[in-house]
Amino acid sequence: MIACCALGLSAATPARAQQVASSFDQLSAIAHYGDTVRMVDADGREIRGMIYRVTESQLEVDVIKTGMATWRESDIRTIRRRINDPLTNGARNGFIAGGVVGLFAGLALRSTHVGGIVPISVAVYGGLGACVGVAIDVMMTEDELIYDRAPAATSSRSSAPVPPKAYAVSPLVTRDTKGLAVTLRF
Repeated sequence: MIACCALGLSAATPARAQQVASSFDQLSAIAHYGDTVRMVDADGREIRGMIYRVTESQLEVDVIKTGMATWRESDIRTIRRRINDPLTNGARNGFIAGGVVGLFAGLALRSTHVGGIVPISVAVYGGLGACVGVAIDVMMTEDELIYDRAPAATSSRSSAPVPPKAYAVSPLVTRDTKGLAVTLRF
């Protein structure tokens, strides 16, 4: 029974798809107020702050140590958002590891003739393992690329820039929505 529970808990893992915006119009669907970001501007400087507002033409960020600042799309090369590791997988993995240790400890303590020592041991060690797993996940963060300005495309025959496509279709996957983002240019 314990093995079935452990297998069931470890089988389901959330899928995360990442969409990288190439315009502020697409970025407005991905980035939200309060997101902690690291940006690289057109001059190559790194800027850290929190997103205040994203529109089709501007990005407003509360920059650490300097306050609010506004950028145009041509001013920013890349934007990375800080995301925290979900706590559920740490709790699940910690519970499984602790439960296995508890199973062996309970089997070793069966000679004490305490009724139900094995399930009690699995529950106690599993709970402790889950706590440790959550504590480790709290410390885990990563940066997710959410904006990357596409370099100006040039033709191999001439140095004149190629006009952008009249349309673009890209996947749109966030915590709340799943679908396609269709961009039309006139």
